[in-house]
Amino acid sequence: MSLPIQKEHELICPCGCGCVVLVLEEHPNLEVAKNPVFSLNHFLLGSALSQNVKYAKPRTERQTNEENVLRRLISITTEFNIPERIAFETLNQLKRKNRGFKSQKEPIKELIKILSKDDNYLHINKLRKIKVKYAEILSK
Repeated sequence: MSLPIQKEHELICPCGCGCVVLVLEEHPNLEVAKNPVFSLNHFLLGSALSQNVKYAKPRTERQTNEENVLRRLISITTEFNIPERIAFETLNQLKRKNRGFKSQKEPIKELIKILSKDDNYLHINKLRKIKVKYAEILSK
């Protein structure tokens, strides 16, 4: 028994009778974004809905600490007119390192590191202002 022959979007019988065995339907490949979080509201809504509302489990201390750190980072970025994506990038970096969620200075240090990178050279003056404002916290 030989395999059916594919011609365009149809599979044809290999015996030569020309019968269509199957019609293939092509589905476009839908790509999902790597980081679907676009704003603070989306992040907080996603964390609130991550648990089934019917059996609403209380949030862990880690989740509340992450949300508080993100709120602080967003407030800093809006105060200095920096894009929110940098705050999310900082939060993701803290998650990768798995530390700094209870600290006052660790998220700010990480934000400064991310703003110091070559990709964010446009915000160099804002970086200097952040260093001046939070110098007291960072020196402890």
